[in-house]
Amino acid sequence: MQTAWYVHGPYMFGTAPGDFDYLKLRERLERTLATEFVDCRYFHVGAGHGSRADNPFFAWLQRARPQGPHFRLHLVEGAPDKGETAEPARIDEACLSLGFHLMRAAVEGRTRRIVLSAGHRGLDEVVAHLRDRYGLEIWLAGFEAHLSPRLQSLAHGVIRIDDFLDTLQ
Repeated sequence: MQTAWYVHGPYMFGTAPGDFDYLKLRERLERTLATEFVDCRYFHVGAGHGSRADNPFFAWLQRARPQGPHFRLHLVEGAPDKGETAEPARIDEACLSLGFHLMRAAVEGRTRRIVLSAGHRGLDEVVAHLRDRYGLEIWLAGFEAHLSPRLQSLAHGVIRIDDFLDTLQ
């Protein structure tokens, strides 16, 4: 089944209990779902020198496998550098961009299953629409303490990264 992985960077960065390797996470998610992702996208807020697309972390995210997890990077401009708190409006813009690309993938028929690493309610209506209108299979992959119960109720399945975080170091 054609599967895509969409990551809300502020969610993952803000809720992870420690550092982890996105390449190892990608490999684990693909094994768990017995598939290879046809599309991986990482949505984040960016602007200053610590968050620009040429930042070493973001550059690594975009590297092809096996050197990196091979994400397409989507930065919403205007947020502070890493270590500073992003304004909620900027985080919402990253969420809005993610929602737009989710809808676009469904309308264009590029995928039948989406793994979503985002845990807040801002995407619940989009997820419900993708599931009900387009018949997409939606899976959540996130951290237990920060997964919206509403999103969980809309998903076909939930992969709790906490359960294997120690293997992603």
